[in-house]
Amino acid sequence: MSLHRTPADERQLDIQEVIAWRVVFAGKRLRDDAPRLGAQLARVLELMSDRQWRTLARIRAEAEVPEASASARLRDLRNKLHLIVSRRRVKDCKAVWEYQVSGRDERKELAP
Repeated sequence: MSLHRTPADERQLDIQEVIAWRVVFAGKRLRDDAPRLGAQLARVLELMSDRQWRTLARIRAEAEVPEASASARLRDLRNKLHLIVSRRRVKDCKAVWEYQVSGRDERKELAP
């Protein structure tokens, strides 16, 4: 399974490649939790790799992670793995957002 930035874009983001990258969780407590956080990150990335729009509640249910963790892992995808994470308000509901992961942000460099 791979993510494409656009259909015409030849660069692909393979999930196995992303899972193999070392996502650095700062702080001792987070380093101790790295296996759990990494597993959550992998589940959220695998779920979102189909480029479908989902609310946090739906991500929570489908990826089997707490809602706050789903939000945090989306931030990790955006800030640490430099993926494009878009959001939009759900129609007729100002307080609910949907999220979509659509590919790598080529403007940012990945840390080794």
